[in-house]
Amino acid sequence: MARAPYRLRGFAPFAEVERNKPINDLIGEMLSLLSKGLLKLAIKLIQALPSPIAICAVGRAIGIIAYYIVHRWRVRALQNLNLVFGDKLSIQRKLEIAKKNFKHLGCLVCEMGWDSVRHGIPLHSWVRFHGLKHIDEALSIGNGVIIVTAHLGNWALLCRVLRQIGYKVHPVIRMPSNEAAREALIMLMRQYDVSWIPTPPNTEAVKNCLRLLRRGEIVCLLVDRRAGGLMLDFLGLPALTAVGAATLHIRTGAPLLPVFILRSGYRHDVFVLPKMKFEFAGDYESTVRLITQAINDLLSEWILRYPEQWLWIHRRWRL
Repeated sequence: MARAPYRLRGFAPFAEVERNKPINDLIGEMLSLLSKGLLKLAIKLIQALPSPIAICAVGRAIGIIAYYIVHRWRVRALQNLNLVFGDKLSIQRKLEIAKKNFKHLGCLVCEMGWDSVRHGIPLHSWVRFHGLKHIDEALSIGNGVIIVTAHLGNWALLCRVLRQIGYKVHPVIRMPSNEAAREALIMLMRQYDVSWIPTPPNTEAVKNCLRLLRRGEIVCLLVDRRAGGLMLDFLGLPALTAVGAATLHIRTGAPLLPVFILRSGYRHDVFVLPKMKFEFAGDYESTVRLITQAINDLLSEWILRYPEQWLWIHRRWRL
């Protein structure tokens, strides 16, 4: 008597999966189309909201719903907060930061699809700029500019608003793996005239950065993600850190300019800091390490100053 195929709980035998493959593909395609359609509808509804106050009200509601529903994100945020702050903060304070963080992220997502100018609200009444002279001074050197920033505040608005006031800024972006989210992001960036540099492949991204810097334009790098590179201190913990900003700076002479966009209620403040200065080490590897650690130190300082606005749900330390 032939042995019956082994069934692992929750999984059909291989032959059954193969037989149902056309049906599974059809269902998957229908779900993908449905998610794309819902996302586009959500963007249209958000774009119709009349004011930044309305956007933030909707965003905070979405954020608090996500806090209670998306269990893995909530757990990861609290684990990261516990790693960084340990006994320095009470459990209640960590929970408070996490809740505010989710509300902030809800606002961030909604604001990505909204533009004040289209509703007759001047950009400068929604986004306030501080230290723009530092961009002009850095550009005057003639080697382009490398903006270094973090997933702090509404980082997704940074390049868009700088382009709106006339700066040729190109963010380096790792696209979402989700097809619907990826298409929505591309649609919004084209809609708001944001020219981006996709990565991976990393080699092509580097070539594009070098080309733009040699043309005297601005490249924007979010350098606080986990990435292959050096193990350096970040927020008081060892973390793998990308070295792209340091290597581009050494190769081109383009100034490294820290820029942050922070939430202040329903408004945003863009802070442009003076270009970073370094005493170069004796060899290339040591210089890259020195520069990258200096960037990490500066980012850590700003994140600790505004902990409710950093991306705590990111697996920075691969928990």
